[in-house]
Amino acid sequence: GTVYGLAGLVVAGPWYLRSFLWTGNPIWPFAYNIIGGRNWDALGDEYYYKESLLEGYALFVPQTPVGLLQSFIYLLTRPAEMGGYAGGLGVVVPLGALGAGALVRRAPRLLWQSLLVCAGFYLMWFAFVSHQLRFLLPVVPLMALAAAYLFVWLYGKVHWRWLQAGLLMGLLVVAFLEWPWASEGERALLASRIPYLRGQMSRDAWLDTQIDVMPLFRYANTQLPAGARILLLPYEDRTYYLDRDYIWGNPMSQRVIPFERFSTAAELAVGLRRMGITHIIDNPTLVYEGLRYWQHDRALMLALRDQCGKPLYRQGGGILYALSDCTSAAGESIRQ
Repeated sequence: GTVYGLAGLVVAGPWYLRSFLWTGNPIWPFAYNIIGGRNWDALGDEYYYKESLLEGYALFVPQTPVGLLQSFIYLLTRPAEMGGYAGGLGVVVPLGALGAGALVRRAPRLLWQSLLVCAGFYLMWFAFVSHQLRFLLPVVPLMALAAAYLFVWLYGKVHWRWLQAGLLMGLLVVAFLEWPWASEGERALLASRIPYLRGQMSRDAWLDTQIDVMPLFRYANTQLPAGARILLLPYEDRTYYLDRDYIWGNPMSQRVIPFERFSTAAELAVGLRRMGITHIIDNPTLVYEGLRYWQHDRALMLALRDQCGKPLYRQGGGILYALSDCTSAAGESIRQ
């Protein structure tokens, strides 16, 4: 236990320290009602819980003992619906870890420590974050270790060679069924990359097929001044390939810009200029209909675009514009 704790502290400690120094909460934005912290509030907690836990990507299960059992069943039977990680964790690894804990009595201490870490991690995953399988990936190696030990233990208990051969064949079959090439979706994913790997498609052209806002990013990276600061609306927090200073304005994941407190586009523009915002990328791919103030917030974003923006580049439904002087209509309230 001490080894696990020290290793975890060495790896994660700097991140917790950074969060504490920047926000006053080492696990920001979690436990805000207990620890507090800057740039967050009760509405942020409401949005996170509603969108991430209740209406997010994963299957919803109640946070009860029955829900805990349901989450494990969904992990085995419906992984593609738990956060978009279609491959899931497989069946062998989770069941193997569970079987090791249930069947093996005399096992090395390392195995029991691994199972304890897996159980604790699973309970924290179930209680505190969105039920997406990718958040369980850190303990998959430990579950695989336990599953491997269970197989070796069972193999040693069987004294008939034909049954030992059957166990090995069964393991190979299961491994093949969970191999990426056995999945039609994974094969299609590889096929989509073949033109680029063969040199038939340029890197920029391939990125354009994978990232809907890549043309906007490319324009920002090459045409905007080095001192530009971009606000991303109504974005999430992933901004791969954007090489300019930016702030994301996703109303669910940030409370630096409390959109619901602004009545007009002109008021919002003044607040953004104080933050050093010079340009805005509006990408309407993601919407957050479940948020309490979404209609107001989105109307405000659109009013900012139409009344206080100078369009520079458009791609599909996205637009990059410079924050400019607002028209007289920008002073009109949009509160409903």
